[in-house]
This record gives sequence, structure tokens and C-alpha cells, in this order.
Amino acid sequence: MVATRDVNPREELRAAEFAAACEWLCENGGDEAAALAKQAKEHASSVGSKEKTLMLADALGAALRTIQIETAADAGEAGAAQKDATATVAANAAAVLLGNSVAKQRKTSLEGVAQVAMSALNTYAQMDQEAVRKLSANVSARKEDGAIRLRINSLLYNAVSDETPEGAAVRYEILMNMVRSAKDCGRVPIMRPVFLKVDGFMQKWNLDLAKRKALFEEIADALRSHAANARKPVKDEYQELALEFSTKALVAFDAEKASDTDQQTEQEKAASAVLGAIMLESRFRFDEWLEIEAVRKLESSHPHLWELLNIFVCKIIDDYIKFAEEHGDYLQNTLHLDHEYCLTKMRLLTFTSLGIQCQELSYGDVAKALRVEAAEVEDWIIQAISCGLVDAKLDQIQEKVIVNRATHRVFSKEQWQPLSARINAWKVNLDDLLDVLHRRSQMS
Repeated sequence: MVATRDVNPREELRAAEFAAACEWLCENGGDEAAALAKQAKEHASSVGSKEKTLMLADALGAALRTIQIETAADAGEAGAAQKDATATVAANAAAVLLGNSVAKQRKTSLEGVAQVAMSALNTYAQMDQEAVRKLSANVSARKEDGAIRLRINSLLYNAVSDETPEGAAVRYEILMNMVRSAKDCGRVPIMRPVFLKVDGFMQKWNLDLAKRKALFEEIADALRSHAANARKPVKDEYQELALEFSTKALVAFDAEKASDTDQQTEQEKAASAVLGAIMLESRFRFDEWLEIEAVRKLESSHPHLWELLNIFVCKIIDDYIKFAEEHGDYLQNTLHLDHEYCLTKMRLLTFTSLGIQCQELSYGDVAKALRVEAAEVEDWIIQAISCGLVDAKLDQIQEKVIVNRATHRVFSKEQWQPLSARINAWKVNLDDLLDVLHRRSQMS
């Protein structure tokens, strides 16, 4: 009686997947990938060996590094018409790797190969970090077909655990590659939920300042790229978000370890960020910029821009007009700022400052402060209200405005003290109310 060997259905399926992946790479992956895939397929070790798995990963990486994916898919479809379908990758492992029709299978087959390779890396190579790094870099080596490359890197990212420092470092590199791919293929909005979690990732991964800064800058660059091709209000939204990450990058700059060249480069980045903030229509608060070391150094490296920033921080339209008269050429030809745009923003900021100083203002006072005609006053007040700078009511009969609330342009210790006093008063009132309620509950 002949003994029979038990066959593990799962291992048999994985062997079919592995063979199908190698077949696709041989046919569509280019010369280097074909040679590596053939070597992996013919290697004497079993499919479940780490060595064979790493060969497949190298073959996939070579394909991603050298081919244009859509072209490869089209070539596969043409070849399928000349072959018996049973001899193609689609037929070899259709249910496992690909999908329904041969055409659909051919267009999605590279992702199928990537899934097979990552499954093997996870099962047989414990997500070998060097192999994963290499594969992710190859995925991002070309800008074409960014959507597919982004999906493949996303699979890699999710397959790597960040519970160890080594794993966290790999995830960081993959995320950097994903940000670049998202920018290249115009899929930045897909990554936005990830961007909003980046601060938590950085804390968990214990990233140093240099890596934090690099990631912040990549994200800011991707967001700016998307904003450049978007329409309002999406454009403004992504410009604001890009500015937020640019600010984080400036804060993460380690001046003590930087060379003179790096210091100069950072000054230019700070100048660009400040100018971007001024040009952003939705931005009216500028005082936080003065807390950033790289921005404070603009006082010596870019003195005119530093002066302009301080005007937007806390000064009024008279100060801006004087600056424009003295440095009009700098505003127009160096900063490329529109004078009328700056006048508009400074008028709104000036009215905000008026609202903090006095709760009841005559139309005449407002017109004089904003340097506008009395007939224009109501329009400016309404615009300030719509921007959220003030909460106010117009008295058209008496031609005055009642300001209920105005946004502080600078929130320093002077603003905190009355706020603290108000909060303490509320606390005392609440304590008294609780005491009354407690006594009444005891009496009932």
C-alpha cells in the first residue's frame, strides 16, 4: 500500500499565487524583473522559504522601478488575444489574484502581484524591514501611475507594525513615499485624514526634529500642490492647511544643529511662509508667527518683511499706508503683493482694533479710522462681521455701530488676565449655585 502525502490546501493556493505572480512579472515586468522572477520561480527552495519570498519582492520592485504600469497592462491585454487564456496569469490564479474579465484582470494584475508578495513577506519573511524599505522606494520611483503606486504603498504601510522602533522607522519612510505619490497623482484629499493624525504618529514613533520637519514639509508641499489646481472654497481650505504644516515645519527646525547654509535656507522658508499667511484671504491672526524663532530672525535677514508682519499683527491702516509709501517697490516687485488687497485686510483689522477699544462707534469715527467715505462704512462693518472678526449691530438711524465682541489681534498676558478674572467669577457663581441646590436637597 502506497503512502499518500497530505496536501495543505492553503499552501497549495499560495504556491499557485506565487507561480502566477512570477508569470506576470516575466511577461510584463521588464527584463530585470523577468530575470528575477524566473530565478524565484525556479529556485530549489519551497514557496514558503524566506529566500524565495525576497526574490519575488526584488522582482516586483524591479518592475515598479522600470515599467509604466498602464502600458504594461495594455501590453498584457494584447498578448492575451494571441494566447490561450489558460496560459496567462489571469487564468492561472484568476479567483485569487485578479477578478472577472481578462481585461479587468490585466489592469489590476500588478496590484494582485503586490498582494501576493506582501502576503509572502508577512507569512514567510516577517515583513523583513530592508526588503519592505526597498520595495516601497521602488513603488515610488516613478511618478506615472501614481494612484496604483499609492495603493500598493498603502498595502505595505498597513502590513508593517509600528509597535517597535524599527517598525516605526519603516512606517515613517513608507508614509513619506505615500505623500509624494499622492501629490504626483492628484490624490491628496485621500491622504488628508492621515495628515490630520500625523502629530499622533510622530509622538508614537518618537521621531526626532529633523524627521518631523521633513514630513511636515512634504505634507505642506502636497497640500499646496492640490490647492494650486483647486477652486474656491477648496483652494482656501487647502492653502490654510498647507500653511499650518509649513508652520509646524518651521517650529521643528533645530537651529543649534544647523549649518550656516541651512540657517539661510530656513530664513527663506520662513519668509515664504509669512508671505503666504499675509496673502491668505481667510487669515487675520498673525501674532503666533512672532513666537517662531525662524520668523523672529527675519528682523535681521528680511527687515522690511518683518516690519510688514508687525503691521499686520497689531497696527492700523495708517501704519500700512506709510509703509507702502516708503516701500512700494518692495511690495510690488519683491513680494508681489497687491496693494488694494492689503488695504482691504488692514481696514478689516483696523476696525477689529476699534471694536476692542470701544463698544459704540459712530459712522464718522469708523470712516476716519478706515480712511473711507461715510457711505462705505456699513459695507466694511458687514464684511468684518462676515469674516468673524466682530459681532456687531448697526444702528442706521443714529448712524452708529454697537460692538458686542471683537477678536483680539494679539492674545498676550494682558488679554489673559481679564479672561482669567471672568472665569474665576463664573466659578464663584457656580459654587454658590451648587451650595444653594445642596441645601435645598437636604431640606426636602
